[in-house]
Amino acid sequence: MSRSAYSETTCPEPGPGPCGGQGSWRVLIVDDETDVHDATRLALRGLAIEGGSLELLHAYSAREAHEILVAQRDVAVILLDVVMECEDAGLRLVGVIRNELENGAVRIILRTSQPDLVPQIDTIRGYDINDYMTKSELTRIGLFTSLSVAIRSYRQIRELEAAKRGLEEQEQELIRSRGKLRALTAHRERVREEERTHIARELHDEMGQYLTALRMEASMLAMLLPEPDGQIAQHLSTMRELIDHAIGETRRVISRLRPVALDLGLISAAEWLAGDFAARTGIPCDLEAPPEEALELDTEVATTLFRILQESLTNVSRHARARRVDIRIRQNGDMLALEVSDDGHGFDPAEVREKKTFGLMGIRERVLLYGGSVRIDSQVGAGTRLRISLPLSALEGTS
Repeated sequence: MSRSAYSETTCPEPGPGPCGGQGSWRVLIVDDETDVHDATRLALRGLAIEGGSLELLHAYSAREAHEILVAQRDVAVILLDVVMECEDAGLRLVGVIRNELENGAVRIILRTSQPDLVPQIDTIRGYDINDYMTKSELTRIGLFTSLSVAIRSYRQIRELEAAKRGLEEQEQELIRSRGKLRALTAHRERVREEERTHIARELHDEMGQYLTALRMEASMLAMLLPEPDGQIAQHLSTMRELIDHAIGETRRVISRLRPVALDLGLISAAEWLAGDFAARTGIPCDLEAPPEEALELDTEVATTLFRILQESLTNVSRHARARRVDIRIRQNGDMLALEVSDDGHGFDPAEVREKKTFGLMGIRERVLLYGGSVRIDSQVGAGTRLRISLPLSALEGTS
């Protein structure tokens, strides 16, 4: 590269302004004729374009130009000769710039002294070239006009690229934030389940024992009074009824916090939940599921699916006005499917999305934690169907 000359100062990151804000636009002149370099330098002397002076770089072959473009990433415009080492050396260099170097920002003005050798229209159509001029057109006015348009275009492209990078960085940050939020949600759910389990055991072990002891004491008191009068007998009967009611309510609270059936597996817990739902609401609830041993799910995943089913049935009881509910749990290949459908009055999914209901959002977030998908099909007057798919590979990875 004995004849090529270019500044050794480079911009660390190409920017939308002159040389990344250094006050000049880099213009690479690629031509195998020294006279063309000299004439171009003379024609451009003292010109300022788009708020910056011109810094000229010189290459006398396609190979030298390639080396400069590898080193200098902020060249704004290339004045490129077509015929150098061979008749299409310039066109080949265009392909290298756009494809190999992946530089779509630099503006390329093709120059030739033999316009008939390379047809202008075909060349612009077949190559990513921004302008095509004969060397006889490269007067000071002609160069100023072409470079002004090219540099303005280069700056706009760089501004768009900078905006795109900013958006991509924001998108990545948003993805990272969502990942952190989901991890936090997963941690919160685990802590919540642990707390529910702890409270359920405390209620069972402590409150249950106290209530049972009270029931026994009330019965013993009735036995110790040989002939209680009517008022005392009524009070004792009321006391036993209240204690029995408290025991029943405590058992229901314990079951809602963490049903004992959940310790036996998802299917057992789903059977209990369906029966409890039917008993509380009077709405028939049919469950279709494989045998418990057919599903190998760890406690955390089984609990998550149980909570999703529990939330779904709660939504049905509150909003659906259904006459029947069907629950289906199936294994389809490497996917686990949970489906809850009702024949209620349904809803408009678009309207619900606008309301951002936390019940459905919570279900989606729980499913997304395991790489699954949620689909809700509903129409006003046509019931609702919730379908959840979870990859078994992801579930096994959580064990």
